[in-house]
Amino acid sequence: MLLIVTITVAASTLFHFRARHEPDFKTAGLPMVWPIFGALFTVWRHFYRFHDLLVDICSICGDGESWSTGLFASPPVVVVGANPGVIEHVLQRSFHKYVKGERFRERMQEFVGNGIFNVDGQEWRNKRKVACHLFSAQYLKEEMILIFHRYIQQALGVLGRHAASNEVFDLQDVYFRFTLDTFGEVTFGEEIGCLSDPNLKPFAVAFDVVQRAIAARFFSPFWRVKRWLNIGSERELAIALSVLHNYGRGMVARAKLRHEQGLRRDTSDLLQRYIDYAEEKGNPVSDQEMTEIVTNFLPAGRDTTACLLTWATYEFSRDATLQQRLYDECKDVSFDADTLLSRPLPDLPLLRGLLLETLRLHPSVAVDTKECAQDDVWPTGQRVSAGTMVVYSSYIMGRSTKLWGADALQFKPDRWIDERGQAIKEPSAYKFPVFNAGMRLCVGKAAAMTAATMMLCMAIQQFEFYCESSVSDITYDMTISLPIKGGLKMRVKSRQLQ
Repeated sequence: MLLIVTITVAASTLFHFRARHEPDFKTAGLPMVWPIFGALFTVWRHFYRFHDLLVDICSICGDGESWSTGLFASPPVVVVGANPGVIEHVLQRSFHKYVKGERFRERMQEFVGNGIFNVDGQEWRNKRKVACHLFSAQYLKEEMILIFHRYIQQALGVLGRHAASNEVFDLQDVYFRFTLDTFGEVTFGEEIGCLSDPNLKPFAVAFDVVQRAIAARFFSPFWRVKRWLNIGSERELAIALSVLHNYGRGMVARAKLRHEQGLRRDTSDLLQRYIDYAEEKGNPVSDQEMTEIVTNFLPAGRDTTACLLTWATYEFSRDATLQQRLYDECKDVSFDADTLLSRPLPDLPLLRGLLLETLRLHPSVAVDTKECAQDDVWPTGQRVSAGTMVVYSSYIMGRSTKLWGADALQFKPDRWIDERGQAIKEPSAYKFPVFNAGMRLCVGKAAAMTAATMMLCMAIQQFEFYCESSVSDITYDMTISLPIKGGLKMRVKSRQLQ
């Protein structure tokens, strides 16, 4: 309760709107912005639908309009509306003017350290170059895809046991265990074992605790005091970070030992590839650098893919016609190892449309921030002073009627398919920044989409999905990523028994 009070008091000052056209809040049905209290009561009421609150305000201010705000004990804030031109300006054309900034780094430091997601300038360029090498297309095609396949088979075994018992279970939990095992082996070459042993989850639980606590820091002006006093969410964060770091250090130690002894696995992992790459360049590798690979890349792969799988399954499980169409498209696709290695995945326009439409309405990372390092002028003519925090939201972009038409709020996978039944080219990342955009476009995008495509295709081939969660119960959780709050209740039936 103390955490909620702290967050809402801090966030209440967020909405001191200064839009180009000042909205009429009373007429629009939103409370007035009060002196001192700001929009405290609005935020208190809508905190757990925070991203939708941003969309509501965007629609009042104007679909493509940005608006200026003030945060308690923080620099000025500008929230970018649904304007791809501004997104491109910030993330590409004037990239050097917009950095992670000290405010972001301080809040994330204990979690990701000086990893790729928490640095700027030349240090970021160096780490980006290494990351692109680690996530090469060849590595995905020759090695990662086999890891995906092995853990998908394990996940399907879990679904099969639930189908045999005809019980309702949390499908989101299965997906998060699948992606943790999968990207755990991709990252540091060892099986975590969450799919085979559901009770082996302290590592997974620690990630969830960390992400909620870190997200809360961006709203609370008192998080440093709580950390100093070791109370509330900061106490939980410290305990969870200890679990993560101890686990990560153990993985790093074993990876280095394998390397020193000349032991090689059938498939390589990011840690091994990082050591090899560093040795080729003549650069020493510290344990801290290797641990940061774990804390940066593992949650990125685990959370984005698991959230995508969960929301996609939720959407098609409620539409029997869509589920049957997906089955008709996927039923004859072969996923044996020889096929996976010899040719690319087949074109699956409807399944691709399902995944892209899911990302449009349920982006795995709904919001991101940048700090303006130099005075700037946007293409719209808006002036942004140095030190301003710039907030942009793929959640806002995906719900924009200006960008997606009058049916923007409708879930329509067919919007990604043309009249010939062929896949429509994916739009610019500045219109569709679900994997970020510009210079920081996600290097793991292809891996995440491949894992999600394989998982859903193979699952749809074997099972029918029936959502047991009430629509009124489905909402997102307020963490760094966008999981379904409380999980996704599902029942599955084996197609082979019908």
